[in-house]
Formats: sequence, structure tokens, C-alpha cells
Amino acid sequence: MEVYNLTQHVVAKLRLSDAVFTTAMCYWHEFVARHGLGEVHRIVLAAACIFLAGKVEHYRMRADAVLTYALDLKKEDVETWHDNLLEVELVLCDALHFDFQRTHAIGNVLALLSKPYNKPLQKQSEEERAVGKAMGVAVQRMYLFSLITPLYTKASADAILRTIVYAAVSLSYHEKMYEHVIQREYPPPPEKERDGIFSVLVDAFAYMHKQSGVKAFDALIESRRKRSRSSNGSRVFSSSVLSSALSGESAEPSPTIKRNLPQF
Repeated sequence: MEVYNLTQHVVAKLRLSDAVFTTAMCYWHEFVARHGLGEVHRIVLAAACIFLAGKVEHYRMRADAVLTYALDLKKEDVETWHDNLLEVELVLCDALHFDFQRTHAIGNVLALLSKPYNKPLQKQSEEERAVGKAMGVAVQRMYLFSLITPLYTKASADAILRTIVYAAVSLSYHEKMYEHVIQREYPPPPEKERDGIFSVLVDAFAYMHKQSGVKAFDALIESRRKRSRSSNGSRVFSSSVLSSALSGESAEPSPTIKRNLPQF
């Protein structure tokens, strides 16, 4: 949650697009899933993800500006952190085998969802336009909440997004409208993986008392909440949801170490 809020804050302060936010969070989760956080300063890593995502999305950015908002630094303190940010950015590129063309697919998904039956906007009926708008809002909302779960330490960003799209479309009963999406462009992952991801999403929405905008999905959320309340106050949510996404065990050692990082 801390990194999610921090990334949103910096992106908003620098007036960057939502694409920078989603891409930065994608980099963050992929790095943490592979290497953990034991030897990397989490705030500097988050800043490096934003800095890298901004460049990929064609923004002209200064590392000092990112650091100022990420760490709430005074002007005289920025230089101390500057080299650390650039070092972590290089580590990030190496760890992700970066090709400088990687962006998160959410933008493409939202564009596809705006075209029920794969129709361009000018050929859509009023009902189709309403469906396209509602589906886009629901998928984006589900995706944003997925970013504050531990899902990205367990599954790939691609599998999570495909599950979200499939869940939103199928639970809205719009499979025919979006056949071009769920069968060709973004088919769901294998059933076992899909169900595991979906279960964590339901847990997350229920635990945070949020709704998705998809009636059938929201009914499942409410059912999960009722189960929790009926268990004498004990939580029945998946334990993985309640653990922090930032504290997952590292699958392999981090390729960098903290070296004389300034302390707050």
C-alpha cells in the first residue's frame, strides 16, 4: 500500500499519465517477485520504477524531481540520493532484462474494451457505448486494486490482467460482445491459475470493503464479507491477501546491496 500510494503521489505531482503509474507498478512487482526487497531501499526502488516508466512513456524527466516528491527532500539533500537512484535504475534494467519498450498492457486492454463486437465508436449503438465505458471502468478498478495485493509475487502481470479481463467480461455476461478480446487478444490463463488469482481479488475487495462495479463480482465480494462476519469476528480471507506485498520472501538473491544509503 505504501508504494502504491507513493507512486500515485509522485505521478500526480509530476503530472504524468496513468500509463506511467501502471507501468511503474508493473516494474516494481516484477522486481520484488524475483528478488525481494531485503537489500534494496524500497522508496528508491519505487522512484527508479517511476523514473524508468516515465522515460519509456516518452516523458522528459529529471531524477531530482522524482526524488524530491518521492522522499519529500529539501533541495540540499537531493544530490545525496541522486547517485543511489541511478544505481538502482541500472539494477532494475538488468534484473528485468529491460529492452526499453516494455509498457503495461492495461492501456491496450481498455482500448479493446471500448469496442464491443470490435466496432469503432462511430458505429456503436448507445447501449454498446455504455457497455464499453462501464467495462473499461470496472477492469481499470479491478486492476488498480490488484496492485495492492501480493498477487504479483505469485503470478505474472500478464496472467493477472488476463484473469481480470475474463472475470469482468464473463461476470457481466458480455462474452459475445467481447469474443475478440477473451478468445483472441487476451484469453484467460489456465483454470487453476485463473481461479487462484480470482480468489485473491475477491478477498482483497472484501477486506478493503470496496466494489468493482460488476454486479456478479460485487455479489461474491458481499458473500465473502458475510462469511467473515459470521465467523465470530475472525477473518476468513486468504492469508496471502493480509500479508504485505512488500514482505514476500525473495525467490533469488537481489543483485544489489544497500551501500551507505542516507537515513531519514
